[in-house]
Amino acid sequence: MVKILINKVDYLHRLGRLTIQPKFKSEFLKDNTPYSASGIQRETWSGLFFLIFKFPLLKKTTIETGFEQEFFYDMLIDEDSLDQGVATGDLRSTIMAIQVTNRGTYLGYLLTTQLGVSISPTSREIALQDTRTRTGNFAYATVYAGLD
Repeated sequence: MVKILINKVDYLHRLGRLTIQPKFKSEFLKDNTPYSASGIQRETWSGLFFLIFKFPLLKKTTIETGFEQEFFYDMLIDEDSLDQGVATGDLRSTIMAIQVTNRGTYLGYLLTTQLGVSISPTSREIALQDTRTRTGNFAYATVYAGLD
């Protein structure tokens, strides 16, 4: 039987031209289905916290920045029984990002251009050792065109 419990909280607050949006989501999953193909049981908890700031820079340009913090725990693994160097399944991840959005018209089209960059260090817990951290970087540019 699969049991999933999801909790979400989202709030939008304006301070003048600045918009602050904190969010939180937690998810509990328990899967002990006896007929699953892999036969593996799962019991996990994950929590996500977001904090986003958005403010206008020019008339048609906005800047959005923020971070996301994720916690993930595998609740079935007995970490004391694991050999040294084995991953426990637990991790912590942080994503920090900034995005610039510009909207305008060109030859009858409505153009939306987005430029952004994010940095995301992820720490994985290893039994009887320090956590291992890996950092990823991502940059993007997108242009959407639609009829005005």
